[in-house]
Amino acid sequence: MTMIERIPAAVALALRQVVLRHPRGLDCQVWRRVVKRPAAGVTGVMEQLMGGLPTLGGMGVLSAEEEPSNEYQPLGAGRLLFCDTAPPMSMMNDRGTGTLAAETVDAQVEALASPGEPEHYTPTKGDLVLLLPGLDVVAAFTVEAVITPTVIAPMVRRLTLQRRDNLMHLEPFQS
Repeated sequence: MTMIERIPAAVALALRQVVLRHPRGLDCQVWRRVVKRPAAGVTGVMEQLMGGLPTLGGMGVLSAEEEPSNEYQPLGAGRLLFCDTAPPMSMMNDRGTGTLAAETVDAQVEALASPGEPEHYTPTKGDLVLLLPGLDVVAAFTVEAVITPTVIAPMVRRLTLQRRDNLMHLEPFQS
């Protein structure tokens, strides 16, 4: 690691400690969407393969978002710290009679497991973040983007989260 690469690595390490120890940090769980489609050859038709998965009508699938059949699997527990010191500005509705909630919010999410442990994970775009403030309340967010406030590799990661509604239609959350 060169001298210039040590700076963002030290910032990322310090940021991890801040997120894990900050009094405003909240417990969370991170879930990742995975493909449920069977392996090639199960349908009895000669499928073309791309990246180890059968194609959809000869067209390659780029991400789990494009899959018709997927499920969420837990990655592990973590801590979430919202980055904004003030709440985001609210938008007015079309008639100007009320405000609408902000669409997205920036946050830092760190796994409770230390880097190098098998339980450690790094949240990515498309992951589901379940905020657990207490008293069996769950607020769900989807990671919409991964941005960075630094321009030197390895980048410090900040997540843009969008609020999700009821998750009862998804496989692991049905009860």
